[in-house]
Amino acid sequence: RYKFKIGKASQLRAGNDVTIFAIGIMVGEALTAAQNLAKKGIDARVINMSTLKPIDETIIRRAAVETGAVVTVEEHIENGGLGSAVARVIAKDIPVPIEFVAVQSYAESGPPADLLKKYGLTAPSIEKAVKKVLKRK
Repeated sequence: RYKFKIGKASQLRAGNDVTIFAIGIMVGEALTAAQNLAKKGIDARVINMSTLKPIDETIIRRAAVETGAVVTVEEHIENGGLGSAVARVIAKDIPVPIEFVAVQSYAESGPPADLLKKYGLTAPSIEKAVKKVLKRK
C-alpha cells in the first residue's frame, strides 16, 4: 500500500535495464511505457518521485547504480525540474547515461491530452528515450 511521505520516492515497478523516474501525471505514462518495453525485452524500473524538494537521493543513487541508465519524465520545462534534480544527484559520482522527457520550451494552453501529445509527454516518447539511453549504456 502506498503511503505519501515528503522526501521519499517509491518504486512502483521493478526492473534491471533502466530506471524511469517520473513525477505527477507522468507516472501513469511511465508505467504504460514500462509495460510496452517489457514486451520488447526491456526491463524498466519505474519510480514515483512524489516530491522534488527534498529529493530522495538514496533511491536515485541506488537505482542509477543498479540499472546503469536513467530516464526522467515530467510535465514541466526541462530545466529546473525533476530531470535537473536527478542529474545533479547522479553527476556527483555515478557515471550513467541519462535522457529527459520534458517540455522543451514554454507551452501554450489547451486540452491536456492534446498538449501532452504535442509536447511528447506520452508513453511512446518515454519508450523512445529509454531505447536511446540504452544505446549509451
